[in-house]
Amino acid sequence: MTDHSNVLIQSYFRWTGDDQLCKWIESQDVIKMRYDSIFDRKCSRDLQTDAIDLRSLETLYFYNKPINRNQYWPNNGDSYPRHFYTTPPPFLLYVHIHRDAVVESNGYVFSGDTSLAMYVCRDSSSPPTSGLPQDASAAPYFDEVFSVAQMWSTATFHRMVELVPRLGLFVRFLRANPSVRIHSGEIAGGRLG
Repeated sequence: MTDHSNVLIQSYFRWTGDDQLCKWIESQDVIKMRYDSIFDRKCSRDLQTDAIDLRSLETLYFYNKPINRNQYWPNNGDSYPRHFYTTPPPFLLYVHIHRDAVVESNGYVFSGDTSLAMYVCRDSSSPPTSGLPQDASAAPYFDEVFSVAQMWSTATFHRMVELVPRLGLFVRFLRANPSVRIHSGEIAGGRLG
């Protein structure tokens, strides 16, 4: 837990919450998002100490997945497996390389009879389909695409907290390979990058 060479930022400050947020986190089954389970029903209101106390990244954040009844529901939704809090994972991310693939606007990748979707906050009523999308033949063609797109990727929170950090890990690669296109959700009047 002291080797942070593969982490973009080496030191962190512990987050704190106001009374309302902490009540959601400390009380079981209060809201749908299960923040109580995600944060092991622990919340700090201590701005004087925790907000200025420099620390390393907690093990949980290397595993973090939303607890959602239709996607990931460990321990009946009550908590992550114990090792999420105590043992680092063997690796932190996947890089997939596909040949002759189709990428949908939400980042779902289709190649042959394989479909791939990143694990993200996703509307469980619209999981990735199997097989090519109907409008695949009308899609633009690019030799190399680096996709960070996902559900709600045009929303400010998802864009800044999920998409941009994914790119951060590969800035050197993307600068060295300017022919690789970056695929993300389009925002009116601008693009990512």
